Amino acid sequence: MARRRDGGQSLVEFALITPLVLALLFGIVEFGRGFQPWLEITNAAAFGARTGAVGAPAADIEAATRGAAATLDPAAVTVITVTASATGRLK
Repeated sequence: MARRRDGGQSLVEFALITPLVLALLFGIVEFGRGFQPWLEITNAAAFGARTGAVGAPAADIEAATRGAAATLDPAAVTVITVTASATGRLK
């Protein structure tokens, strides 16, 4: 009985599937790299809002927000504090 050789077919299938799997893998990694800064900015904003909600001064709010976003480029992070007056208008 002659032995069938499927080595060539397997190699072709591997060559066709490998780029697709690698593209999917690198796409997942790049999505994670883009999602991480967004998540850190969101968490830093929430941390700053919590700090401000307890009546902390603006300098403490900015320090807390910048501290929560420590892995981001400090020159690219802008912290804006808004205070409301008794009339409900923003200052």
